[in-house]
Amino acid sequence: MALSAEQVNSWREAGYCFADDFLPSYLVDLIRKNCCNAPRGNTSGKSDNGFNGLLFPSLDESTSCLNEVTLYPDIIEACSQLLGVQPHELMLSQ
Repeated sequence: MALSAEQVNSWREAGYCFADDFLPSYLVDLIRKNCCNAPRGNTSGKSDNGFNGLLFPSLDESTSCLNEVTLYPDIIEACSQLLGVQPHELMLSQ
């Protein structure tokens, strides 16, 4: 899903843009079910980088939907479009 010129301009000028129906409903449901109620804070004894225990890549089965969201093709395409780079030039990190 390509972003409109208006969405790109909003991101460049205001630092954000809105995109309706960007993720499929099954993925939104998985995030709501598994991540909204995920334990907060560092429960593993390892550094959580300040993300309240939700990390990418997620190795925990209950929050593995974070991996799918992060790697979702429309997310990659939008980031590529907003940053003005090819998808293979994006670097995913926490």
